[in-house]
Amino acid sequence: MLVEEKIEEFEWLREIYQKIIEAAKDGEMAALNVYAEHEAKLLQMKRVLDDIFDLVQLLKEALIEKEKRRERGEYGGFSRRSRGGCFVVKYVTCGKNCRGCPHGPYLYHVVGVNGKKKWTYLGRVG
Repeated sequence: MLVEEKIEEFEWLREIYQKIIEAAKDGEMAALNVYAEHEAKLLQMKRVLDDIFDLVQLLKEALIEKEKRRERGEYGGFSRRSRGGCFVVKYVTCGKNCRGCPHGPYLYHVVGVNGKKKWTYLGRVG
C-alpha cells in the first residue's frame, strides 16, 4: 500500500540521519562521506516528501470542498496530479437504491499501468 511504502522510506531516512550524526562525531569529512554514499536515496526521499506534501494539501482541500458541497447539497469529486500518478477524492454510489448514497468522500491513488488505470483505495476523507 502507498502509505506503508512511505513509512518504510521514513524509517530508512531515520537510519541514514543517525549514521550521519554518528559520522559527524568522527569529523565533518566522515559525515560528508556518509551523505555522499546515500545522496541518490536522499534525493529520492525529497521526492517522497514532496508527494506527501501534495497529499496533505489535497486532503485539506478535500475537507474544505466537502464542507462547501455539503452546505450546497452537492456531491462530486476532484483530483490533483502528482509525480507518481494522481490523487482522487470522490463520492461513490453503491448501486443498491441506497438512501445514503452517495457515500464518501473517499481518497484514491490512480496510476497508469499497461495502458489501464489502477485505483488504490487510501481511505475515507474526513
